[in-house]
Amino acid sequence: MPRKQKRPMSPIQTIQTSLRGVVPLSLLREAARLTRKHWGNGSLRSLLIGEGGYRPNLYVKPEERETTRRLNQGWSLEEIRVFAADCEERKRLADLYDTIQEARGDNRRAARS
Repeated sequence: MPRKQKRPMSPIQTIQTSLRGVVPLSLLREAARLTRKHWGNGSLRSLLIGEGGYRPNLYVKPEERETTRRLNQGWSLEEIRVFAADCEERKRLADLYDTIQEARGDNRRAARS
C-alpha cells in the first residue's frame, strides 16, 4: 500500500511550529485574520519576517482634527465610526505583532501612529 503523502503546512501551522507553542493558536489566528484585513499583501509571514529589519507602522489612533477634517470632506458619521473601529483593529494587530515577535526572540516592535 502506498504511503499517504503529508499535506503542506499552512502558514499559521508553520509559524506555530517555529514558536514551539509559545503563542496560543487563537492569537495566531486572530493575527492572521487582522493581517489579511489591514496589511499589504495579507500575509502574516511577510509581516513577521520583514525583510531588511523592516517593522510595520500601523495607523491606530484617529486624531480629533482628522475627524473634523473628514467631516468637512463629506464623510458620514458611520464612515468615521468604521474608520475608528479599523484603527482599534490595527492597534490589536500591532499588539499581537509585538507579542509574536517577542516569542520569536525578535526585538522589532510595531510602530504606531
